[in-house]
Amino acid sequence: MMKKYLMTLVAVVLSAMGIQAQTPDLSQFLSIDTVNFKTVQKYTHDFATEDYVGEKMYAGMQSISFELKGANIPDVEGKPTVEIPDIQLDTLTALLTLNDKYEREHFRSNSYLSDEILDEVNDYFAFESGYWSQTSAPYMVSFDFARGGEYIFRSQFDFIGFDKQKAVTIYDEPSLRIVPDPVVRIGEDADIKAFFNTGYPYDINSLTGEEYAKVTVYKQLTDSTVAEVSAQQYPLHLKDEAHPLVAGIDTLQLKLVKPELGNYLIRIESSWDAIETRDLFVSVQDTLRATVTLDKQTYDLATDKNAQLHIKMDYGYPHVVAVKPDTIPTIRISANLIKAVDDNTTINIFADTLVLASDTLATKDLRYEGDWMLDLTKIESSGLTADDSTFFQVAVIFNGGRQYETAIPLKLKPAATGITTATEQRTDDDIYTLNGIRISSRQQLSPGIYIRKGRKVIIK
Repeated sequence: MMKKYLMTLVAVVLSAMGIQAQTPDLSQFLSIDTVNFKTVQKYTHDFATEDYVGEKMYAGMQSISFELKGANIPDVEGKPTVEIPDIQLDTLTALLTLNDKYEREHFRSNSYLSDEILDEVNDYFAFESGYWSQTSAPYMVSFDFARGGEYIFRSQFDFIGFDKQKAVTIYDEPSLRIVPDPVVRIGEDADIKAFFNTGYPYDINSLTGEEYAKVTVYKQLTDSTVAEVSAQQYPLHLKDEAHPLVAGIDTLQLKLVKPELGNYLIRIESSWDAIETRDLFVSVQDTLRATVTLDKQTYDLATDKNAQLHIKMDYGYPHVVAVKPDTIPTIRISANLIKAVDDNTTINIFADTLVLASDTLATKDLRYEGDWMLDLTKIESSGLTADDSTFFQVAVIFNGGRQYETAIPLKLKPAATGITTATEQRTDDDIYTLNGIRISSRQQLSPGIYIRKGRKVIIK
């Protein structure tokens, strides 16, 4: 602690004198034995990965790791035998790059070391057990890399004079990797990205430069046969004679513009034999349509006991895929009464759920229309005012998946919370409960104690 205090004091004095503190050479205090660059997960199908522990490097998830190590500095009577420099930790950076053999950069990590690493570096210069040192500080960088080829990996740490290069080969197989959107809702576009890759190593002479991809779209008919919807050819740019030491890659962006309801087969073929034909299935499914309305816009909590929520929905089969936690297909309609406290804060003052369950919900079109009576007597009105902004948030959850949501604004007139002196507007017919809630004289009263004309009235 004393050392850190003195270092800070020196920095302040230098700053006051207008002297700019410089980052010293720390090579005699810190070192890096090795920098490990390896594949930790390799690509399997499309862009899926599996753990990999071999010696070769493959396209997939890569990891770069190293350790900063401190040198033991003996001391004499509690003082180090060498001068410990004033370290400006925020200037310590690790520069890691991956360039191909044609000096094109494919990856760069050039940032300040993490706070945890800087803390470790600072600890190197803490006095412990007769030495100014610490053992090691691990550091790791991970990134995804999809292109095989011949590369030069370079690691630079200026603060210790470390600058090394290593030749690496990244292997890969010829492939057609697809990022599909297998399920879309009606009215949406189906977007598909197809990545053609020669893999590495490959024989560039096996390519003519005239390669193409053919994309055919079929729609499934009701008798389970298919009918061709469209077919189109796309040129592929896989042969790069100027750069044969990296894999040839080309990407197709395919789009089905608002396809009709139903199931589709998309067949992607290539004129290059090394890449196999792929069949992709896309399902265009219906969207839940719903209307939710309240019987009125303002409710007086002194007299209105219920709010009537009218719900109408339809949902064509097949339905959008959803999680199914219930034993039978279930629709849950949740209604939450929300009060807006400010622009960023809301509180939930009432909640209820309507549950519709049926064995046939998952196998046919959904049709429902009905009224749902929400019990307003459950609302605690003591914290409400007539000026509060409130709304019902209604959501439809089908088989665990949220399919529809809407917000319906409403006004709440809070009930009185106590008995007050009668005003000129009060009539002889006004009757109140002991809680100050007004009741019409025409309403049949339950047994109990009431207030009329300022006097207690007992109803038996």
